Amino acid sequence: MQLQQDVKIDAVVQGSKRWRLYAPDDNADLLPHDSSRDFQEEELGKLLLDVTLHPGDLLYMPRGCIHQAQALPDAHSLHLTVSANQHCSWTDLFELSLPRALQLAADECIGLRRSLPFDMSQYMGLIHEEEESAQRNNFTTTAQQMLQQVSKHMPLDAAADRMSVQFVQQRLPPYGLHRREERPDLEVSESSKITLVRPGIAAMTIEDDSVVLYHCLNNPRILHASRPDDLAKDESEDEQPDIAPGRLEFDVDYGEVLEHILSAHGSKGVSMGKLQRMLDGTDSTVDLFALVGDLYSEGLVDVQA
Repeated sequence: MQLQQDVKIDAVVQGSKRWRLYAPDDNADLLPHDSSRDFQEEELGKLLLDVTLHPGDLLYMPRGCIHQAQALPDAHSLHLTVSANQHCSWTDLFELSLPRALQLAADECIGLRRSLPFDMSQYMGLIHEEEESAQRNNFTTTAQQMLQQVSKHMPLDAAADRMSVQFVQQRLPPYGLHRREERPDLEVSESSKITLVRPGIAAMTIEDDSVVLYHCLNNPRILHASRPDDLAKDESEDEQPDIAPGRLEFDVDYGEVLEHILSAHGSKGVSMGKLQRMLDGTDSTVDLFALVGDLYSEGLVDVQA
């Protein structure tokens, strides 16, 4: 019996299974960030559902639902689980953006770089937690004001890009879209239409002085839904398999063109002529034909003459 941090949909394929769902016993467990340990029977909250599922039945379990599954004594059981919304909360966004926000704020706000009061230990700390004093109130007020300054420097766009990249690195390729090693020879003209083969297969971010495009088309199953350190826990350095996600690196001048191509899926294809007109009159060094060739070779775009 476990409190889950993600949304789950379970589908019974064979046999039957009894499912019992419980409400969290503590408000702190609502919408949990991580799955819990296994609970004991006496720790469970209110019983919400007690049902036996048969082949073809689906069970939706929202985040924070404690579930218990039990095969029937006289029958085997097989079910499939679809999990969604893993580590995709405001907490995760702030985990990525707050450290950088603190760095940016400290560079600009001299108050954050000032020394702490020399007598802080006389009124702050656990031994003073229950005390009331003017010094303690002033210290708390100042800390809150400092945090407001930090919040004004939150790099939310950069953090959102990192979350998008993490998702692309952890997802499986859409069915039928594994990276294609051999494709027909590319023929491109100004009238050619460039189309992303599927939305959501790639994400772009800035790393150092480069635009980096990550994609999922050659992701192996072992990367699915993994966290950054998950693989290292079970494998020594010598045993690590070659599982690097797809990655293309370009000069920063390529950023605007790539943004248009990543938005060009379905009926929203973009012509080479339009992309070229974006670059006309600028000092850009973008090699448009080489860019499209790289994306085509990776299997990310289709090109219609």
